[in-house]
Amino acid sequence: MFRHERPQSGRLRQHHQFGVEIFGDKSAETDLEIILLGLTYLDNLGIKDLKLKVNSIGTSKTRIEFKKSFENYMNPLVSRLSEKDQKKYELNPIRILDSKESATQDILADSPKPIDFLDEDSKDHWEKFVLLLEESIKMFKGVEFEIDKGLVRGLDYYSRTVFEIQPKNSNKAQSSILSGGRYDNLIENIGGPDTPAAGFGSGIERVILNMNEKEYEDLDFTQLLIIPASEEGLILSIKIAQQLRNKKIPTSICSSDRSFKAQMRYANQINAKNVIVLGNKEIESNKISIKNLSSKIEKTIDLTLENILSVLDSNG
Repeated sequence: MFRHERPQSGRLRQHHQFGVEIFGDKSAETDLEIILLGLTYLDNLGIKDLKLKVNSIGTSKTRIEFKKSFENYMNPLVSRLSEKDQKKYELNPIRILDSKESATQDILADSPKPIDFLDEDSKDHWEKFVLLLEESIKMFKGVEFEIDKGLVRGLDYYSRTVFEIQPKNSNKAQSSILSGGRYDNLIENIGGPDTPAAGFGSGIERVILNMNEKEYEDLDFTQLLIIPASEEGLILSIKIAQQLRNKKIPTSICSSDRSFKAQMRYANQINAKNVIVLGNKEIESNKISIKNLSSKIEKTIDLTLENILSVLDSNG
């Protein structure tokens, strides 16, 4: 993807993003499901100590009344905004709610907020969502959530629930690593049928930046590296690796084009915990040796998946 805006830290001109969406369900449970999926994804990457910010911006109809009230409040104060926020206000007054400039935030402190103009259906949706979230968030250690009445999304098609996930105590202007919400009118706005929807987007580069700031001692990136020592060994290595991956054991196969010394060097580079060499000798004897690279302890076992799993489990 490409941005037109000026690049800055954590906000690249060219970037990569992936997203998750659920179509056809307008319930608060769907909003929660999307958020829990995002938190699980970040947790599996080892990104901890997160803050989840949530808000409801109502529907396109409720925002008409809000916008009138907001403009009445802001119009006498626009000249006090920075040049950047004045331009933003001209394009879409609501967008300055998420300004990161402290002077603007001081002005906005007592301004009307979209959540104060919700209709009854939106209020019911919001109250149910918050109730579910308060219980579900407890499943994620180190994650806290905050109702941020100033949180809005940059695209006008959002409705009701919006959210952002960012590292705690982050003072960076571009700190969000995953954000999204509900956009029930989007499909209809582009010519399709009335279809409720919710989803999130996550910038891959920004996630990587946060991964680099974390420690990974407890993450099992490669539990086992298999080094094939023959063509037959490579074929069997592929089968064993897939069986282990199916059991959620992170397993890699080293390229057979490297020398054995280079293969062991690769094992250290990827922080592999255990190594197996699998060639004709091992296939004929039906025995393999699993070496733990931390303890240097080597165990010889019969070549079965159950035995491999047992040793990996005992090695931790």
